[in-house]
Amino acid sequence: ENFVARPMRYTIETRDADSQTPTRIEYAWKDALDWHRLELSVAEPPEFPTPGSEAEFITEHYWGYTARRDGSTSEYRVEHPQWRVAPATSAEFCCDVAAVYGEPFAETLAVKPSSAFLAEGSAVAVYRGTRLCHS
Repeated sequence: ENFVARPMRYTIETRDADSQTPTRIEYAWKDALDWHRLELSVAEPPEFPTPGSEAEFITEHYWGYTARRDGSTSEYRVEHPQWRVAPATSAEFCCDVAAVYGEPFAETLAVKPSSAFLAEGSAVAVYRGTRLCHS
C-alpha cells in the first residue's frame, strides 16, 4: 500500500468519566480540500469474536501482502494479541471516495456495509517482508 500523511483528529465518547468502554468514536482526516470521517456507535462492551465469525476473519490476520515495484509480491508477518470487538449500532462513512482513494473504489464504498464493528486494537509488530517467488 502507498501511504500518505494527513492531518487527523478523533473523538471518543464513553458512558461516563469512569468508563473505559467507548460508546461513540469518530475518526477524521483532511486532504487538501476537505475533512473526511468515519463514525460508529456501540452499545455493548467489546468481547473476543466468535470463532468462525466475520469479525474474527477480519481482525485475526497475521500476514500482509504488497506489490513491489518490479511487479512481484512481498509477504510480511504481522503480530498482535487477539482483539476484542463490539458490534456497531450505527456507522457512517462520509468521504469523497473517488478523490481520496480513486474512482475504482467509489462504487464499492458507496454501498451500505454488511457489518460494522469496533476493534480495540493494540500495539502491532510488522516484520520485514520477503519476496514471493513466481511459479
